[in-house]
Amino acid sequence: MSDRRGPFQVNASGGQWWPLDPRPGDFSIGDIAHHLSMICRYGGAPRYFYSVAEHSVLVSQHVPPELALHGLLHDAAEAVVGDTIKPIKTLPEWQAVREVEERNFRAICAAFELEWTLEIERVVMEVDRRAVIDECLQLIPHGSEYLQLKGYDLSQALGAEIVAYKPVLAEVAFLARWAELTVGRGTR
Repeated sequence: MSDRRGPFQVNASGGQWWPLDPRPGDFSIGDIAHHLSMICRYGGAPRYFYSVAEHSVLVSQHVPPELALHGLLHDAAEAVVGDTIKPIKTLPEWQAVREVEERNFRAICAAFELEWTLEIERVVMEVDRRAVIDECLQLIPHGSEYLQLKGYDLSQALGAEIVAYKPVLAEVAFLARWAELTVGRGTR
């Protein structure tokens, strides 16, 4: 019997994650990459499948170079808890889920020795917000109207081309970016 708290979920490599009791040793980059590559952003609304993994690579390419790994892993906890659309994720009733996601994110940061401060979060989330503009304009039906209704300044787009990789290619892109950023770092 496990000493872990709460229910567990199987991960891609056949191991287990305890969303309510995450520990740094639970996480491998291969599992994170696979899970994120299989999750479609925007609740499935894009014209083409567009994964959290591909979005993470995009963000990592547009943050300052010293924060590239932070950009790549900024949504890593979604590998465990999934990607919930923002109108639901921000509801007060969703507070417990946000706390579970935060616990998993902190365990992932610890697993990969990634410092995460409010300033780092501010910079990464600004790029994330700008990436949403590119993504919606290129992938979401009536994306321009949606963005304007949400108050986005369309001139703030990153100017990135969204490829919309199939999951297997998104996973490869994520792992390639990881390898590029961690050469000689000794991470798992």
